Amino acid sequence: MSLSARRLDNAASRVITSKRVTMLMADRGVTSEDLAAKLRILESTLTNFREGFRSLPTEVLGAMAAELDTNVAFVLGLSEDARPTAVIQEAARLRDATRYETEPLH
Repeated sequence: MSLSARRLDNAASRVITSKRVTMLMADRGVTSEDLAAKLRILESTLTNFREGFRSLPTEVLGAMAAELDTNVAFVLGLSEDARPTAVIQEAARLRDATRYETEPLH
């Protein structure tokens, strides 16, 4: 992938992330001030992230996803599943357990 294509891909990803964070905050009634305080970052840092001007460390992204009751992959636009990570993992565990219970032994 060329440098210009990567830049376009990164820009598109930042737009998706910004829209998703903004949507999640609105849906949950969370203000920038409240979320920044819970994440222990400056409100300006959160604003710059939401506007695509900066990235956040992985642990802050994880904490943000948890505060917004979702998962990092959804925030970053890598998944359409907005459920929290723990819920996704539990559903997969139950699905796997059910599959093994119903499969015949060879």
